[in-house]
Amino acid sequence: MLKSIFIYALWTAFFSTPFIIFSTYSGFIMGGPAGFMGLLNTLCYILLWILLSYFLGKKLLNHFIVFVVAYWGILLLIYLLATTVEAFSNNYFILASIFLISPFYGLTSRFPIPEFTFVFIPIFALLCSISYLLGRRNNLKLTKNDF
Repeated sequence: MLKSIFIYALWTAFFSTPFIIFSTYSGFIMGGPAGFMGLLNTLCYILLWILLSYFLGKKLLNHFIVFVVAYWGILLLIYLLATTVEAFSNNYFILASIFLISPFYGLTSRFPIPEFTFVFIPIFALLCSISYLLGRRNNLKLTKNDF
């Protein structure tokens, strides 16, 4: 299981890096407006996660659902700490971890209140979980019909 989780973490780093870089340079660091491109970046990031969840569910990779819930839970915790606890703003670990939530910066162009992102992260986790389960269910249906 740990090997699977490590592989998923590497996939996440590989797929998330372009979105993190784009959101970082489109205003996340300086606090400027995200604009339409930031929103598009966020939507593409979420769509990638949903599609990845579906295809890995279709491949019947069992530990991915655990990884998805843990990943989105950690992002939610980081976001909660970064936006509410002032003591964490000076912690370099938290500052580095904030870059993990930077792809969501595009939401600020349409939903300027930080609480919206706090609500959307569990929704995204639910969408990824449903997508994974749909992919898994579709593969199991195909397997049953093949015999």
